[in-house]
Amino acid sequence: GTTLSPGTTPLPGTTPTPVHKKKKKKCLKQAKYCKRLCKALNQRDGCKERCLSRFWYLKAMMHERCHLPDDVCKAKSDGFAETSLLQRVSQGSLAFDEGSEQLVEGAEADPQDWACDKQGFCQRLCEMELGFQGADLAACQEACKRRYKRIKRRVFKTYCRRGVCAWTMSAEAEPIKRTRTLAMQQQQQQQQ
Repeated sequence: GTTLSPGTTPLPGTTPTPVHKKKKKKCLKQAKYCKRLCKALNQRDGCKERCLSRFWYLKAMMHERCHLPDDVCKAKSDGFAETSLLQRVSQGSLAFDEGSEQLVEGAEADPQDWACDKQGFCQRLCEMELGFQGADLAACQEACKRRYKRIKRRVFKTYCRRGVCAWTMSAEAEPIKRTRTLAMQQQQQQQQ
């Protein structure tokens, strides 16, 4: 068959093949992401409300993950094994400690490390983005580690494919956002 563009007629003796447009998947509402996340974390008491009030943070984390190259984690693990000691010293990931007279791992972490490491991912999600503390933080991190792949697939990868429908920042989140933005700016200035 022949594929036709809209507004054209088929040649005599040919059968046109209809052009199918790929439907764009509908966006998900923030409440749906929070429901999926809280279910995966096995959190019931106030999790959805907490997630909704702090959705700005969760959305930023999901957005950041979507914009990392797909192979960033593979490249990190492959590259670390292949990088020589001399290269690691020159890149700042290894340093000479004069006190012990040994090479030690540098304190500077790559900002993308959380995306490649289950521990770092769960710590950032539970502590920084959802704001859990104490026993709730420990429970969230344990559940996150157990259901890491499910959370990444059902929440993060879904966000990358479908995005989030229009949402408004809650009144509670606005002052938190300003405080966090200021803290991040101060930290960047101190590093310079």
